[in-house]
Amino acid sequence: MYVKETSFLNRGAPSDVRNRRDRRGRPWVDHARVTAEIIAQGRTRSIMVFKKKRRKNYRRTKGHRQSFTQVRITDIATA
Repeated sequence: MYVKETSFLNRGAPSDVRNRRDRRGRPWVDHARVTAEIIAQGRTRSIMVFKKKRRKNYRRTKGHRQSFTQVRITDIATA
């Protein structure tokens, strides 16, 4: 999987502040490509949404599950 639109690149060690080469795009960094692989796709645990109005005998229960995609960044290429 390739990601063409990248807004920020950091090409250096996080502890080495002087030699870091940060590039920020407005809105995207030109000629940058991030290669990633999809590890997993699925849905999270169910979250119960409960609504109640006291003294009115009004109760509603609804479940919600958020979809997700887990990716691993394998390469960051700049020109």
